[in-house]
Amino acid sequence: MLATGSTEIDGAVAPLAKEGSMLDRVIDNATGEIRSLTGIRGASAVCIVIVHACLTFGLAIGGGPLVDLFFGLSGFVIAYVYLPRFARGETWRGFARARFARLYPLYFATALAFLAIRLAEASVAGSPPKDVNPTQIFQEMALVTALPVIGTGIVWNIPAWSVVMEWWINFTLFPLIVLLGSRAAIRPLVVVSGISLVAWAGFLIYADSRGFELQTGWIGYGRAWFAFGAGWVVYRAWRETSWRLPARHGRWLSWASLALTFSPYLTGWASEWLAVPLFPIVIFFLLTQKSAICSFLSSRALVFLGDISYSIYLMHIMVIRAMQALFHLAHFENRLLFVFNVVVVTLIVSVVTYSFIEKPARKLVRGR
Repeated sequence: MLATGSTEIDGAVAPLAKEGSMLDRVIDNATGEIRSLTGIRGASAVCIVIVHACLTFGLAIGGGPLVDLFFGLSGFVIAYVYLPRFARGETWRGFARARFARLYPLYFATALAFLAIRLAEASVAGSPPKDVNPTQIFQEMALVTALPVIGTGIVWNIPAWSVVMEWWINFTLFPLIVLLGSRAAIRPLVVVSGISLVAWAGFLIYADSRGFELQTGWIGYGRAWFAFGAGWVVYRAWRETSWRLPARHGRWLSWASLALTFSPYLTGWASEWLAVPLFPIVIFFLLTQKSAICSFLSSRALVFLGDISYSIYLMHIMVIRAMQALFHLAHFENRLLFVFNVVVVTLIVSVVTYSFIEKPARKLVRGR
């Protein structure tokens, strides 16, 4: 859940907006939540489910940069909540415990589920699974399997690669951000960040065209690094400047980033990564302007999807595999019906895992 004010993120409480301030324009003072950011996370999670469902029958519609959007949102929220807290004496132990409570319980549960699936498939096939061994099990449970150098590069639950990256970005990049604080002037920081993101997007287009692995290793880590860092820069610009993005420009950039994200389907070219440099601008737009897009993303339905987005993200591959088996047994070949069922069942399962795994485990780990 993306929230500010009295709403808790990892158990941290951020201050409410002051009446009439810029924060007051985007934060719901009744709940303390930046609803448009919660909503965009929910919409993106559902889009990722649709993307992966379509891939099961060979239809590539793009959507890869949506994970980079998640990294950017995390960079903004963690900076917003924890930079003031570290200035007031927050400990790294408390930070680590809060992040562990947020990320690990559901990750662990899905890793165990995929281990059981792998063993069951091996039993049916009559041959041992190639990716189930003590090293792989340890790496899965230790959140290192997708890392460069030490990771195997094999991830049982494919979307979990980004959970691995986010966990380690919290303890590699974020400490540097805490040390840097506000020492870097904001204007040069924005310029350097923008140029870096454009160059990184160009590299991703090249790497994608050459068939490089974009989810694990150094490239996967780089995606988390650049996007998370951009989220921090957005936070700095939001808190320290009076900059505004005109509503008309913000709308056009929002639609452009959406079109680019799904450009492989629209144009047949891997230009989807050009959306990556636009995402921080879109986040900044959502933070500084009230518009129809903000209102839509702040709707109750999308905010609810944002609340359960982590469950959606980690559970949907399991649902896709189950639905594939059911459709095969029933001899159904309706692709639209398949995608629809995947989305609906994923949402139902995610409500259950959010209610009975995520929330209780978070409270248990935090001791609340």
